Amino acid sequence: MIIINDIELVLRQRKFELKKEDITNNLKEQKELAVRNDNQDQAKYIWCLEQVFKVKSLFIEAFNLMKKGDFEKAWLSLDRSDIELSFLKPHFDYSDNKYELEYIEKEIPKYQKLFPYDFFSSRESIESDFTCTICGAKLGLRKNECGHRVGQIYNGEMCGRQVNEIEFISISIVKKPMDKYTILHVEGMEYNYFLLETLIQYLDNPFEKWGYDIEEFDWNYKNDERYKNIGRNDVCPCKSGKKFKKCCLIDKRKTKHYKFWGENCKFL
Repeated sequence: MIIINDIELVLRQRKFELKKEDITNNLKEQKELAVRNDNQDQAKYIWCLEQVFKVKSLFIEAFNLMKKGDFEKAWLSLDRSDIELSFLKPHFDYSDNKYELEYIEKEIPKYQKLFPYDFFSSRESIESDFTCTICGAKLGLRKNECGHRVGQIYNGEMCGRQVNEIEFISISIVKKPMDKYTILHVEGMEYNYFLLETLIQYLDNPFEKWGYDIEEFDWNYKNDERYKNIGRNDVCPCKSGKKFKKCCLIDKRKTKHYKFWGENCKFL
């Protein structure tokens, strides 16, 4: 069994030297021992280390997926890393960037802003039958207490409510969802990952510092090759279905230019 101090050293690394199974299995064994000895503080601390490993692993996984060009899976890994970090935050102080969690917390929304996803689905439902994940007590709308509080740690596990009965009412289209994994796929539309493709090719590792500045300027069809030799009465190349003279010829929209920078100063 690997001692806790060694696991802490591993979790501080930017690239884990131990296999995932070795870390998770050892933490599980250490936590079971703490629970048998009724050491609640130690069991909770080991749960925190498990969460650190999840957050960091998912963030690294998202970066590697972006390097491979699998951006949708990368989005899901970033979202899951963010969720696991939100579970950890009330129980663990990482204000000194311990285990680089502060860095990850800031980087996730930076990456998310570069994804082309604007619309998501959001469900409306009625949940009426629950089970406590700690004691297994059956709970409902009337009986909703069993002594265990959602989000608190008991025997090295976070308390939650398992939903056993759910009635779906409706699904809405939203721009700022609670569940960011509910990406909408519109038939015939392809997402453009150009910004991410441009950025990720210059980054060597997930902990390399980077950023961008945004410049806005007036869009002009004369600077777009698609509009070369276009006639006023031709169908507009933007695929709006309108005639050019009633569409992009009079379009006064603003366009954005992203200027990327990295700590190694390798790109703009």
